[in-house]
Amino acid sequence: MSGWNRREFLIASALAGAPAAAGPRIGLVRSTHARLPRPASLGDPLDYERVRDMVWQAIEHGAPRAGSLEAKIRPGSWVVVKPNMGLLRPQPGYRTGDITDLRVTRAVVEYLARRSSARRITIAEGGSYRNTLDTTQDNVVLQDGRRADLPRFDWGPDEFPGTAGSIGDLIREMQGGFPDKNSITST
Repeated sequence: MSGWNRREFLIASALAGAPAAAGPRIGLVRSTHARLPRPASLGDPLDYERVRDMVWQAIEHGAPRAGSLEAKIRPGSWVVVKPNMGLLRPQPGYRTGDITDLRVTRAVVEYLARRSSARRITIAEGGSYRNTLDTTQDNVVLQDGRRADLPRFDWGPDEFPGTAGSIGDLIREMQGGFPDKNSITST
């Protein structure tokens, strides 16, 4: 063990007890994937439906090895989706691609609403911006002269082609489309 650093030791220890891999650990679904309902060339723009199909195909790739996602969710469960949306435009440091694409978040929530027996679905995110109810004045995001936070921030039609609006809009749409779910909310 001489010459190993802590990280190398921990990785080697974890791998020593792990079963041999039966296949790839990471699966990629490109827009050209043959099982997609509407495959697209790599240069074609991706609307929400195409992104949704890619996300759902990626989720379903996990089923043969580990069992389907919906089978792992017990009836009546509360499922939390944690996208990476820690920054909002125009915060310093925000760059397109640094946060989870709104189309991907929407596709995951829709998949859970349609195919799982979860009773509650929550989008949970804590960002580096103030909630609109917080009276503190630092880390405030303004949009059209008003304070905005993740549920209220309107991404517009250009950031994520084929999907516009806010997380709040997404939640209201899912609540209306899936009234059998106890609640679809955000924190």
